[in-house]
Amino acid sequence: MSQTSPTLSIAARRKLVKSHFRSQWHLLRHDKWLLSCLTWVPILLCLSIYWIFSQGIASNLPIGVVDQSKSSLSQKLIRNYDATSMLSVDHQYEDIGQARQALVEGDIYAILYVPPGFDKAIVRSVAPQVTLFYNSQYILVGRLINSAALQAQGTFNAQVEVVKALSKGNTTARLPPAKPFPLERR
Repeated sequence: MSQTSPTLSIAARRKLVKSHFRSQWHLLRHDKWLLSCLTWVPILLCLSIYWIFSQGIASNLPIGVVDQSKSSLSQKLIRNYDATSMLSVDHQYEDIGQARQALVEGDIYAILYVPPGFDKAIVRSVAPQVTLFYNSQYILVGRLINSAALQAQGTFNAQVEVVKALSKGNTTARLPPAKPFPLERR
């Protein structure tokens, strides 16, 4: 038993396509929202996405420093943070309260807190607790600050280890791997 599917003639197909086209055109003409979704909304979305991503990556994000140690080693650490392309040490604060207020007001994006006795702890080979506070509500900015902080901290750790090795008379190219001191992020 064979079944034959009904086939439409070319004229019937054209008539069906024209009928379908007319009904869709009628819908578009009477539904302004549907018409806008097919015309100017996609163009607007493309332009807005282009505008967002054409701005580039943020750099020279202002951060504040509370340096309770005020030593040459803490100044070296701060210069390492300032040397990164992402961070700019623009403000120095006497206490954490002033820095916190600036962070809340949006003057700075992060606070680097260097504790008292920072240099003494490094000389004794005790890891000092340097703390970096940043507003994690800004997701992209927070990630950039975190990345730049890890870079600056790693550079500083390597510099300290090289100086320690050289002070012990080790001038060979093979130095032991650096032991980082922790960077607490909040």
